[in-house]
Amino acid sequence: MSLGFFTVNSLDMLDRLSSIPELDREGYIDWIYHCQLSSGGFRGATATITPESSIYDAVNIPATYFAIALLLMLEDDLSRLNRKGALEVLRRSQNEDGSFSPVLIKGERFGEVDVRHCYCAIAVREMLSPIAPEEDINVSAIVHYLEQCKVCNVYVSLTLGI
Repeated sequence: MSLGFFTVNSLDMLDRLSSIPELDREGYIDWIYHCQLSSGGFRGATATITPESSIYDAVNIPATYFAIALLLMLEDDLSRLNRKGALEVLRRSQNEDGSFSPVLIKGERFGEVDVRHCYCAIAVREMLSPIAPEEDINVSAIVHYLEQCKVCNVYVSLTLGI
């Protein structure tokens, strides 16, 4: 999903999206939706599909971001997107401190926690707006988490003299 995102985004930045034939565009859109899990989030690729939930075939916050961004770049109407499920994935992926775990397997959070996943979650939230309060992530917690990261980075920079 990430490779597709960076490729199509590059074409978009070069104003060359129109060079993608309509049949290919439809094929890309179909492939992206094939990566959508029943929970509403997206897996990284169809190559990771397994019979049961596993670390290799799970909802992935970055893949969800890349998938929705790709669909929008390819001018899909998002009618096949499980919007409610994608927002639920964001809520279930958020940790108490406001950060996000990148992977959900059977409702359990896995993976390293850092600001990259916060960015992806916030971007998904924005792309799926407007959001009802009961569908939303804990915005104040993520703001607090990001403020704490900033404080830590300043402390490390001062401590190391950089």
